[in-house]
Amino acid sequence: MELQTQRLKIVACTETLLSTIPVEEYEIGPHINMYLENLKKDSTLLGWGVWLVINKKTIILLEILDLKVNPILQIPLK
Repeated sequence: MELQTQRLKIVACTETLLSTIPVEEYEIGPHINMYLENLKKDSTLLGWGVWLVINKKTIILLEILDLKVNPILQIPLK
């Protein structure tokens, strides 16, 4: 799941994706690890939790976005 602008890629976070981009300058908090664990158990969570904003040219992680509620089900994500 991915959105793109001229300079950015906004991508739904997966363990595979996270392992392929340099994150040295960005702290990966415990909520991301929790999301990835939940994603392993329920693949329908993909796109309803953590998204990564990546610079296309440098492949550097710029920002982490969180969706806190599934807008279809209106259920807070844990």
